[in-house]
Amino acid sequence: GLLSARQLYIVSFACGARHMAKIVTIHGTFAHIEASPHGNDAIKQWWQPGSTFEISLKNMVEPDTAANEPGSDVEFKPFIWSGDNSERERRKAGSRLLRDLQALEARNEKYCVVGHSHGGSVISSALLEAASRGFELKGLQKWITIGTPFVELRRERFLFLRLPLLLKAMFVASLMLLFM
Repeated sequence: GLLSARQLYIVSFACGARHMAKIVTIHGTFAHIEASPHGNDAIKQWWQPGSTFEISLKNMVEPDTAANEPGSDVEFKPFIWSGDNSERERRKAGSRLLRDLQALEARNEKYCVVGHSHGGSVISSALLEAASRGFELKGLQKWITIGTPFVELRRERFLFLRLPLLLKAMFVASLMLLFM
């Protein structure tokens, strides 16, 4: 749930822009279960509008001269995904996130994406898909992940090693019957 003061400082420093149009927040695994997406609960999660994270980060941004209010140029946009702990769900969410980022690109908006835990995996998936499809994300100022477990996925060389345990057992049993 909550980011430490040190993590908050690192994120605010890393976003770096004096006036950032949007900060897209991406929650980690199961975070959507703990609270409603728009922060109607008593304690708002870091990625929700009105959270301590949002308020503190806005206070670190120079005020808009017209509004004379710290962080008035900053808009937080939570990206909500299933939060299920599966690579398939993270990739699905990555594709959806990429569509959201392309919408920001179409409006020529500058933005920063911040993800915690597997929210960072969703960011990674979106960026890898953008690169593989040749999409430029010119408005992307920074992407930040906190506590993201980057997992290397590779295919086993032999088809047999790719099979789940039950199918391996069936394969071996079939071979035994064949050679009896």
